[in-house]
Amino acid sequence: MIRDNTGKPSQYNHAMACFNSGLLDKAYDSALNAFTNNPSHSSSHLILSKIMDAKNLRIKAKLPLYYFLLLEPHTERAGLEYATLRGYLDQGVSKTTPTKINISIPVASDSDF
Repeated sequence: MIRDNTGKPSQYNHAMACFNSGLLDKAYDSALNAFTNNPSHSSSHLILSKIMDAKNLRIKAKLPLYYFLLLEPHTERAGLEYATLRGYLDQGVSKTTPTKINISIPVASDSDF
């Protein structure tokens, strides 16, 4: 088990384990703790984005993904995640004619947005 600098089990690793087990609420809590303890840990922001995506919360998935890309802009996985971000930005947008663009925003049960 990987431990943080206090000797406690890593919150990031706990978030990953919960995410991989489908325990999204526990993964969310651990991811928040992970980057609260170490705001410059890019992987903690990335796992939060993955958790929000798994919960179908697209806007909430974008925000930590942006932060991940700010922290880690020049890596191989940054290139992959940039493509993910572009996919989020293109969702719900369609061009029907050269002068007409349709934007559809689904109404979610998420009260924050």
